[in-house]
Amino acid sequence: MQRDENFAAYYCARIRGMKSNLLGQSQLEAMLDADDLAYLENALLESPYAEDLAQARARLEGADAIEDAVSRNLVRTFQHLQKNARGTFRELTAIVFTRWDLIAVKMLLRLRRHNVVGEEAIQSITPGPTLTIALIKDFLERDSMGALVEGLKAWNPELCVGLDEAMGTYRETERVEVLEEALDRAYFVDNARRLADWSGDDAQYVREFLRMEIDRINLRTIFAFRGAGASAQEILERMLPDGHLPRKALRGMAEASSPENAMEFLGSTRYSDFIEGLYQYIQTGMFSRMERYFELLLLQRVRRIARVEGTSIAVLIHYLWLKYNEVVNLRLIARGKARHLPRGLVREEVLYA
Repeated sequence: MQRDENFAAYYCARIRGMKSNLLGQSQLEAMLDADDLAYLENALLESPYAEDLAQARARLEGADAIEDAVSRNLVRTFQHLQKNARGTFRELTAIVFTRWDLIAVKMLLRLRRHNVVGEEAIQSITPGPTLTIALIKDFLERDSMGALVEGLKAWNPELCVGLDEAMGTYRETERVEVLEEALDRAYFVDNARRLADWSGDDAQYVREFLRMEIDRINLRTIFAFRGAGASAQEILERMLPDGHLPRKALRGMAEASSPENAMEFLGSTRYSDFIEGLYQYIQTGMFSRMERYFELLLLQRVRRIARVEGTSIAVLIHYLWLKYNEVVNLRLIARGKARHLPRGLVREEVLYA
């Protein structure tokens, strides 16, 4: 499909305008330092979240209202951008947006595995472009993993195509990771392979980011399963193909005698500049934070491309990451205030892009 250069310029200009409305670090710091939720609520009522928060406060209060408002704003923003994309941008945005649906699907699976339901479950999930709050509530009512998987397959058969086969292993092991790996293969690997045959820079930018995400997943798998006592061969069998990291480096990391020695294998790869920052998370075993840190490093690369290629799909990807990260931060701050958590503890979870 031919790329419409005029549309790409217009679309990216609109996104840059939306980016200017994102909250700055100083605003988030002020919210973190505030004594209670009242400051956060008042600040959001003077922001692009005002309409959503006003509507949420008619039904909810406190942190529940804030989480509902920022989540609905996120879905509305995603849907607006997807609806207004055209041509090759429309096809590629459909792939890009699915990444954020995928995050929500994984959380649904984890919550079902641990039988977390009700408000606690809803508070744990940030919705995606098509996996809306209403759908999330419906899925949370499914009374078994099998029922949830059937619902997910009906909602998005392309993304959830591998869950049927993975359910056999899940029933034997009750390890939710096998379901997550099936989703990762269907999304990251299958789309990276499909885009290899597409022409145009935009398709190759999306493929580049998918391959970097495959590397992120593989790194987390290596360090998480090393810590769980898995053998090098078991770890290698779980590696997703088609990332940037060569098989030799992945094998060396899986076979290394310590996490520190494993990190050395990144020295000869495109991620050599990540080593110092990743060490702190490897040493503490905080793999979820390691992933968020890695995502921010990916975001830096997306930002560089977006600045050079100002009418490319990298502009959209950069904005989506920033917007999603902002909503995650606001939810963390709101929940931290509601639970009277120490500011330092909440600040450790908040990441600035």
